[in-house]
Amino acid sequence: MTGLLTSVVRAAFVASIVVWAWELRLRVNELNAVGVAGVVLLVVRPLDVSQLGFQLSLAATGGFCSCIVL
Repeated sequence: MTGLLTSVVRAAFVASIVVWAWELRLRVNELNAVGVAGVVLLVVRPLDVSQLGFQLSLAATGGFCSCIVL
């Protein structure tokens, strides 16, 4: 993709989705943003699903977002 770490790409993509939604005055659900980012990243690089770093990165971000939402 860009040569960046998966966690950096994921974080940038989630942030872009949230900022884009705010600009369009849409309601933002952070967990949905993390899910969309994960699906898009897997469409681009499907073999990342077997990498522990990818799985932990999405799990940690999803857990962090769910703690903030509560």
